[in-house]
Amino acid sequence: MTFEDGLALLVDQEYTRRMITIFAIRFVAAAFPMQAAPEDLDLSPPGINRRQVSNGAVPGCSHLNIGTGPTDRGTFVAWLTGTAAIRLGYSVLFPYSRC
Repeated sequence: MTFEDGLALLVDQEYTRRMITIFAIRFVAAAFPMQAAPEDLDLSPPGINRRQVSNGAVPGCSHLNIGTGPTDRGTFVAWLTGTAAIRLGYSVLFPYSRC
């Protein structure tokens, strides 16, 4: 292995470590009460596009307000959208109250 290859490998490992740390910090800061990912969504009903969900549901949107609450079906979708937004580099806050 040449010096350049070793240096490139070292830089790649450091970049990966930093990205994992940033994602972990963003997930903790988002305060999701449960782990959810776009991959967890059942897309068998017609009319749901996996590409739209995996791209954060609303490309180009910097603020998204989805009705949430303990009994609201939008809560899980909010977690999925928040997770996708974090993966795209956005910071997310999920205000959650147990009413």
